[in-house]
Amino acid sequence: MNSESNPDSKNSFKTTTSQELVGVREFVPDQWNMNRFEIGKPLGSGRFGRVYLAREKGTKFICVLKCLDLSHYKKNPNALKLLARELEINSNLNHNHILRMYGWFIDDQRITLILEYATEGELYKMLMSQPSKRFSEAISSNFIFQLIQALKYLHGKKIIHRDIKPENIMISNVSLDYPKGVLKLSDFGWAVKHDINTSRKTGCGTIDYMPPEMLMDKFGSSKQNRYDFPVDLWAVGVLAFELSSGISPFNKGQDDMTKKQIWGYSPQMPAHFSPELRDFLHKVLDKNPHKRLSLDAMMAHPWIQSHNLPGSFPTGTTKATLTRY
Repeated sequence: MNSESNPDSKNSFKTTTSQELVGVREFVPDQWNMNRFEIGKPLGSGRFGRVYLAREKGTKFICVLKCLDLSHYKKNPNALKLLARELEINSNLNHNHILRMYGWFIDDQRITLILEYATEGELYKMLMSQPSKRFSEAISSNFIFQLIQALKYLHGKKIIHRDIKPENIMISNVSLDYPKGVLKLSDFGWAVKHDINTSRKTGCGTIDYMPPEMLMDKFGSSKQNRYDFPVDLWAVGVLAFELSSGISPFNKGQDDMTKKQIWGYSPQMPAHFSPELRDFLHKVLDKNPHKRLSLDAMMAHPWIQSHNLPGSFPTGTTKATLTRY
């Protein structure tokens, strides 16, 4: 294999298996630069950069390099501020269901993030590859079960993600507990450390997943958004609906119509949804953020408990009753 410092190199190499990824938590090189890596195949691209599979030369550790165009951030101070916040938040996270960021570095052309390699790729692509463009409720429940764990960790650190969607979730390493793979919440570009004594006001994230309280400036009487941690709870409900149906519960094709749907209407449940899933969605997609099902209550809900191994539940989780609709 050729060693290249140019991230546009299209070299390919055999990746290690999940069992061979030894030392994942101990991979902490002390100096970062592009010469430390062998660059593999491109994994994707965006408006401001590209993503590559890579291997650290010394340890042969497989990772991902997310290379961002530095010129964009030099011209856009607000974008640089958001990136700095993302780096600060993500570099301090260490959880099995959050995509790990090992470090970052800057050269004359790029800001490069060194990220965990998720072997199974993006959840959205996995969803679209299903014959019916949807998962079974058992698989959907298993993914939501994992997401709840990630959010319990984040919210425990007073962090709101604010952009949960299938495109921002990666999947790795299929196992007995996780038959479709281990969920890894990623992309902390809109994440924020939240003071519980204040309310957030910025409208952000992806429209399909925005909660009603993030649309107060458009539809509410106060004309000002006021929200905090329950915005992520709402996104859990939207994701559960989408994974189980293949469609977004509020999307109407146009942004304004989608926002009106989020603000004023309840989603129409597909006929194949089970009573347990319908109940879960009714309780999570509550327009009132204060009445929305909490993460602990989600974990105890029959739709989650019936599809996941009993030994996987955190100590203290109790079984909840099902309200029929």
